[in-house]
Amino acid sequence: MKASKDELYALARDARDSNDRVGAETYYEAILQKDPDGWEAPFYLVYYKVANTSFDDLSSNCEEYSTSLGRVFDLAQASCPDTDSFMNVAKEIEERTEFLTDKILTDAYHYYPALSTSEELTSRVTNGVTMCLILAEAFDIYFPNGEMAADATELRKKGVQHYTDLTNKLEAGARVLASGDFERAFGSTIAKIKAFDPSYTQPSLVSSSSNSSTSSSGCYIATCVYGSYDCPEVWTLRRFRDYKLAETWYGRLFVKAYYAISPSIVKCFGKTSWFKLLWRGTLDRFVESLNNQGFHNSPYEDRNW
Repeated sequence: MKASKDELYALARDARDSNDRVGAETYYEAILQKDPDGWEAPFYLVYYKVANTSFDDLSSNCEEYSTSLGRVFDLAQASCPDTDSFMNVAKEIEERTEFLTDKILTDAYHYYPALSTSEELTSRVTNGVTMCLILAEAFDIYFPNGEMAADATELRKKGVQHYTDLTNKLEAGARVLASGDFERAFGSTIAKIKAFDPSYTQPSLVSSSSNSSTSSSGCYIATCVYGSYDCPEVWTLRRFRDYKLAETWYGRLFVKAYYAISPSIVKCFGKTSWFKLLWRGTLDRFVESLNNQGFHNSPYEDRNW
């Protein structure tokens, strides 16, 4: 006899609480077929994908997790009978997101510098920061009366702290301060924190680097790799940024986080040949995929958004 929807949920939750990932994923896959309007199965399936990802797939899986939150919250809002139930779902998602973030950062710092580079460390921490900030934005959107404002504030504080810790770890505080990257990326986040908690003190960026003079017009990874801001590959990427990422609030937040960190990476390592070799293959494949999706490589003027 086939299990009912309620039986499948019970089995999935038992497996989840027993740390039986394979069992939980199996039951949640079955739940998707029986309950396509439920929030739990789509959330936990992408959650497990991030929790068990390899480094090569970490960024794409974290992006999938972050972009799935809107649909998950829509489904939860539609299925919850009242605000208290909806808040319980939000807190469950928050708990799981914090677990993923802590795991990503713990692994990142564990392997650095012995087994991973500064770029890999930065990429991993960026994923954790972005997940925190996107969930905070979701709380603002889905709880406009402020029921989750305290939780959103704590997530933003963690995001700012994680980025500050990374910057200080890489001794890039002087560069970030001089370039204004931190203010551009996190100025609005800090303003939201202080609106809820006026006593908040921003963590300090340590200006320990003696090489603190830098241009405020930092270049970015693709421009560094391809040698120009105006070339077919970068035109493609700029279109993807303006017409895909910028179309959603979580995409715009991702761009902000990327712009906060990538200039400092390029300033540290952009003149080295291994840096360009490291990124060239990945970017070439991504650009080819975007071209196949219809993002053209013809001359382009940036769109205001």
